[in-house]
Amino acid sequence: MYQLVDEIVTFLTPHIKKNNIKVETKYEKDVPPLAVDKNKLKQVLLNLVTNSIEAMPDGGTLTINAKLADNSVQIAISDTGSGISKEALPHIFEPFFSEKKKEGRRGVGLGLFMAYNIVAMHSGQIEVKSEVNKGAAFVIKLPLLDGKPND
Repeated sequence: MYQLVDEIVTFLTPHIKKNNIKVETKYEKDVPPLAVDKNKLKQVLLNLVTNSIEAMPDGGTLTINAKLADNSVQIAISDTGSGISKEALPHIFEPFFSEKKKEGRRGVGLGLFMAYNIVAMHSGQIEVKSEVNKGAAFVIKLPLLDGKPND
């Protein structure tokens, strides 16, 4: 699990440096490996981390945590960026919904839709909390089956 996150951060390092973003990671040692489609999970992580980077064009902090809680592995990705409006929050996982165009950025509105569906395909959940100008926090919850990794 940690390797996937580290691969995404390494891949996006040029964008992270360009935007003057500080990355903080915290991985609990007792998080078990999961049997997931690694390429699909990478796609989810890539989308969430990219969105965080784009929300902080003038710098900020990207925090990625992984822990075991409530019989699931939880990966939290949060930023100190522009945040998501209360009006937009109920719609962010809908296909073709994007506020990036309002902000002069490119986006077709499929990234979060695909991320939501990939997590659901793994019997998981994705939650978001956000406040405008204070950032956003996405939490991916991937369940353990019978208290064990779902393999």
